[in-house]
Amino acid sequence: MFDNDKIEIIEVTDNKKNKELYAHNDRIKTSDYDDYNYNFNFRNSVGGGNGGGNNNNNKKPVYPKFLLIFLTVVLIISCLVNVGVLYYYNSVANKSNRTPITPTNINDVAATVANNCIDSVVRINISSNTAGGTAGTGFVLNEDGYIVTNYHVAKYLRYSSYKGYVYFDFQPSTPFEIKYINGNEAEDVAVVQMTGITGLSKPVYGDFKTVTFLNRNAELNYGEKVVAIGNPLNLGFSVTEGIVSSPLLNIEGSLAVQHTAEINAGNSGGPLFNKEGAVIGINSFKAAKDSSGNVVEGMAFAIPNTTTLDFLERWGIKFTESEL
Repeated sequence: MFDNDKIEIIEVTDNKKNKELYAHNDRIKTSDYDDYNYNFNFRNSVGGGNGGGNNNNNKKPVYPKFLLIFLTVVLIISCLVNVGVLYYYNSVANKSNRTPITPTNINDVAATVANNCIDSVVRINISSNTAGGTAGTGFVLNEDGYIVTNYHVAKYLRYSSYKGYVYFDFQPSTPFEIKYINGNEAEDVAVVQMTGITGLSKPVYGDFKTVTFLNRNAELNYGEKVVAIGNPLNLGFSVTEGIVSSPLLNIEGSLAVQHTAEINAGNSGGPLFNKEGAVIGINSFKAAKDSSGNVVEGMAFAIPNTTTLDFLERWGIKFTESEL
């Protein structure tokens, strides 16, 4: 029997600076332009006098040439203004616009991701003969059997009195022993490795799949579909879906992707997939209540790829990252 998996529950409060979430929208302010009417009075004076009238009448009036010059200047200025306005709206005003998303059949996303990706996900059980244990989720990084999960799931494997095992959906009754490789408590990321079990070898690469991480510099969009696969309450595999609520938040100094896919104790360490089946984060915690004790709904959080992949690179652990 396992205790809860030490999933960290945060309280979201309005009166703490480091928990306030801000959204900044750049707005383009247009200026009002006044209409100006130019009135020109042109005067052709015809001279008089003895014998001089005919000479004055033969002179061409000056104002047509002046009008032509004026209209040319106005046309040039108008063209320059139009070019400037077009440049502003095409390069400056729209520089923060997000890349358009290609629509997909949202009814097929969860089923497709689950079918294609579940064989890369494992249930994790860690226990001791003299103490309790933890249960959580992880997913396979490479053909050498390295698995990433949360630090708070794997931390007890640092002690020799604890043993850990993982289970695949395609072999639900076969445990594979794991050993602790490395972890970081502040980032809540850890890596373990399948080593086999007495009388059994590691699962053969080809039976299980490895994940692909969405490139850490790729853009996440508000409202895009996501799917979580995990081991809630240590009951076995389950699939939930939701959307990205916020692509990147700062929660008490740590970056997180907020989403609405349901996660519970046991989902910790499991993958959060996008609609293409690429991992965009590690499910880690959710908000349960605010500071007044009010129940909070639909606020789950995942560790973003920037944190996870930087950690894996520091320790030289192989993984697959998509190209931009």
